[in-house]
Amino acid sequence: MGSKNKRKQPKIISDESKSQKKPVVKENPEAYFTKTPKWSFKYFDSEHERWGFAAFSNNIKDILETFKSRERMTWNDIFSQSGGRAKGTNNHFITIDNFTPEAQGRLNEIKRDADSLFSLRVNGKFRIWGEIFEGIFSIIWIDTEHEICPSNRKHT
Repeated sequence: MGSKNKRKQPKIISDESKSQKKPVVKENPEAYFTKTPKWSFKYFDSEHERWGFAAFSNNIKDILETFKSRERMTWNDIFSQSGGRAKGTNNHFITIDNFTPEAQGRLNEIKRDADSLFSLRVNGKFRIWGEIFEGIFSIIWIDTEHEICPSNRKHT
């Protein structure tokens, strides 16, 4: 009879156990390194005077050739590509604080909240800028003159 009148006591969780929780990662964020790239224009800044449609349409052949040649590679291959006159990799992430004030301001205007963007080298000074998420490269800008993040090196 006494067991029917017992009330359940709520569990008390101490602040200590809350702070010891660890995030669960379902998938390795670098799992796409072994996959081939996919391209997206979802966030393309088509309205920008120099880095939008004008740059795209004037350089369509070079852009498509770049995408076509990279489609057979994995992201790991793309990240490790090197060559040209300068030492280092051709394709890499660059933090936003290295961008020109114009590029930083434009990212705010188009509401892209990123710490860094990926720079894909087409040739010489020509770069395609965007974000990579789960192996999809979302193109933001077409930079034919290396204006977004100028380099002190010759021919880059």
